Amino acid sequence: MNLGSKSLKAVVLAAGFGLVGMASAQAAPFINGSVSLSDGGITVSLAAGTTSIVSALTSITQSAPAVTSATMNFTGAGAPTSAATLVLSPASGAYTITVGTDVFTFTINSVSSVLPVALHSTGTGTLGDALGFNVAGTVTDSLGNFAPTMFGGTYTANGSCARTSPPTTCNAGSQSASWSASFTAIGSAPSTPEPASLALLGTALVGFGLARRRRKAA
Repeated sequence: MNLGSKSLKAVVLAAGFGLVGMASAQAAPFINGSVSLSDGGITVSLAAGTTSIVSALTSITQSAPAVTSATMNFTGAGAPTSAATLVLSPASGAYTITVGTDVFTFTINSVSSVLPVALHSTGTGTLGDALGFNVAGTVTDSLGNFAPTMFGGTYTANGSCARTSPPTTCNAGSQSASWSASFTAIGSAPSTPEPASLALLGTALVGFGLARRRRKAA
């Protein structure tokens, strides 16, 4: 059966609309919500005379956190038994939480606005320092119920120790540190169209081109 120019144009348009419709129907929803983690310790130097605890860290080895709050798709989240090392440059690190049988993984690929606070007096006989920065990356889920989603958040580390004399250094073995983080998922890049949909549109476009050549040859 030969199709005229108008018929082929209609096929092209139908394929295009079908592509959009199929992508919309098949695309998983993006992840929305916030989760906060805290109470995790940090491995720090216990040497005598240290002049920083967390403020100079570029690689942070963390203990397991607890979920302190969670909203929307993260409601009811529980924390894993361990936390991965977070590296500031080049940025890397991952955190997981569980919601029912689904596991959400926050993969960090950007660290910015790093703000160290030098060791200083925090009270009688104690010193403290801090490190804060913004993070960003992608959050995914293990069951595939959601599309990969961009997230942003903040990270804070705090250190403390008993001071010695001079009062700007720490007593050996008195150093301790903790960390907290908050992540918010709010959006993602558009999904890639399904291969079958692209093939349908491609076939229609090829047919339209052949029909134009035949018309010119006639």
